[in-house]
Amino acid sequence: MIILAGGYAKRMWPLTKNIPKPLLPVQGKPIIEHIIDNIRESGVRDVIISTNEQFRQQFQSWLTQNKNENIRIFAEKSSSEENKLGAIRALTELLKALPPDDYLVLAGDNIITSNLAPMISFYNRINKPIVGLFEPVDKKQLQAGSVVVIDRNKQIKKFIEKPKRSTKGKLGALAYILPYRTLVNLDQYLAEGNDPDDPGRFIAWLHKREPVYGYPFTSHILDIGNLQLFAEANKIRRRSVTRGK
Repeated sequence: MIILAGGYAKRMWPLTKNIPKPLLPVQGKPIIEHIIDNIRESGVRDVIISTNEQFRQQFQSWLTQNKNENIRIFAEKSSSEENKLGAIRALTELLKALPPDDYLVLAGDNIITSNLAPMISFYNRINKPIVGLFEPVDKKQLQAGSVVVIDRNKQIKKFIEKPKRSTKGKLGALAYILPYRTLVNLDQYLAEGNDPDDPGRFIAWLHKREPVYGYPFTSHILDIGNLQLFAEANKIRRRSVTRGK
């Protein structure tokens, strides 16, 4: 599986100017450890962290200190916000160095509390691209993300990235399972001049060209998109600890 962690999180500067967002502490440990704990519980073992040259050493130090096994660091060539590749272009470059296979792809700044094993089992049954769907916390979160509508068979019928107007649907997270035959379409997507950074734009493009499915979870997702959401994520932990005493 692949964790996309190559962004520079400019919306959270100066906090993330010299530290990658996935290494920020939430609920007592770095965001990326929440992600890895979840996927380990879901049965996933091999992990690739896609980052950039600026933060490569910090991820490597974290990896060495925690002695995490079966984790590799891959760094794109960019070293600043100004010359970054963007998440989709970075994924395309990464795939050139990996064996042809199907991949679970997750965002390095989203904390998912649901076990992903049922979504993986669903993928194994249908062998089609899948997007993890979650209950939106509020309309603001929905409008900042992907609005997804599925039919009775879970096939995506509508996928709107960052809608301008309030609309109904599930929240589509950067939690994808993509077969290799679908991943090779990244080159065509980029060749057409599409957004190289926002993965949701690729799914919006893809579902019009081949069947894409959504797997609905009943939980919410913690998207650490800005300083306010980072603070709120830690408040959730403090409230739960207080109630437990």
